[in-house]
Amino acid sequence: MRLVASNGRIILAILLLVQRCCDAMQELQKQQTQQPYNCPKECICLSSTQVLCNGGGLSQIPDDLPPYVEHLSLIKNNIRQLKTDAFQRYKTLRKLYLDGNAINQVQAFAFRGLGRLQELSMQNTPLDRLGQFTFSGLHNLSHLYLANNQIRRIESYAFAGTSSIRLLVLTNNPTVRIDSSAFAGLSDVQMIYLPAGVRHLEQDAFNGLSMIGHLKLAHLDLQSLNSFVFRGLRHVQLLSIQESDLGVIRPGVFTNMSNIGRLSLTNNKIDAIESFELTADNRVRQFHFIGNHVLDLPHGRAIHIQGVPIVNASNNHFPCDCHIVSWMKSAMFANQSRERMMANNYCISPYEVHGKSIQSAAEEAHLFGGCADDDPPERTVALETTKPSTLFSSSSCSSMNGQSMTILIALYLLFQQFVQL
Repeated sequence: MRLVASNGRIILAILLLVQRCCDAMQELQKQQTQQPYNCPKECICLSSTQVLCNGGGLSQIPDDLPPYVEHLSLIKNNIRQLKTDAFQRYKTLRKLYLDGNAINQVQAFAFRGLGRLQELSMQNTPLDRLGQFTFSGLHNLSHLYLANNQIRRIESYAFAGTSSIRLLVLTNNPTVRIDSSAFAGLSDVQMIYLPAGVRHLEQDAFNGLSMIGHLKLAHLDLQSLNSFVFRGLRHVQLLSIQESDLGVIRPGVFTNMSNIGRLSLTNNKIDAIESFELTADNRVRQFHFIGNHVLDLPHGRAIHIQGVPIVNASNNHFPCDCHIVSWMKSAMFANQSRERMMANNYCISPYEVHGKSIQSAAEEAHLFGGCADDDPPERTVALETTKPSTLFSSSSCSSMNGQSMTILIALYLLFQQFVQL
């Protein structure tokens, strides 16, 4: 009983201490908000923590705002540049809106010191580049809106130091290039909305990006999907590559990418596939290859898919030439019968069977009647091992023209006459 009573007194003392600390913090915050403050003439100060400076004609960040401002709106001003430590004096900021300004440059560490900032919007500006460490120091930032700018390039480590971002919006930018490790540091993001029309993804473009719910790559315009572009990408629920011109798929695109719930290539134009590999190390649970137009097929041996429980390849369009014989045997279609594969995929060429299922094309046009089951072995020429009995075989003679054959026969008859003499 004494022990219980003693523990009860300790718990009570702790609760009283916590309550006093809370009361002290509330009193301090109350004193801060009640302190007199200046409000710039270009702004409206709703309180000491909420300030609106929209359309005030400002050309730089005001230095005379209330010191404890938490919500700051600077929409539709003439601010052109954000220098390093631009907001250093306003460390209590939680929400910051910079939309509609003339911002064309954001220096590295421009937002340093804003450790409490949770939401940042910088949209509808002429900003054309996200340089290294642009957002470094925003440790608690959860929502970042960068839509409708002129961002053409995202450099390496642009988002370094922003590990708490949950939503990143980059839509409606003319982004051409994404550098290696551009998204490094985004370790807890749930959704990234990338711009359409990206033309170049460097190796390791998504290296360091992890724990993302949905990574959607749409309307890409690539010459090639390069080797190691997804290297270092980790723990993605859905990686979707769709409605894009992927050019040539190079070997090793998915090397060292791991823990992908669903990988989906949908409705893309693919010029050629040099090699396509998914292994057990990738830990891909589902792979869907649907609605794609492949203009040039590799041999089936170029496709390696292992350790993927669910593989679905359907509604694709392929050139219906002899290459498709080995393609139908590849790991791309290991989870379905040949008949199902031929019924659920279609011909893009030749012209007379365009749009028809491979099954229908095979039955109607007899396209594969002269195709071997596999690529023929490499032929070697070794004249010293050629047997006389095969020199004039039907296969070798058929390759000669009439004139060459006539000369050989004449030489043979001349040789016979010489022997008889």
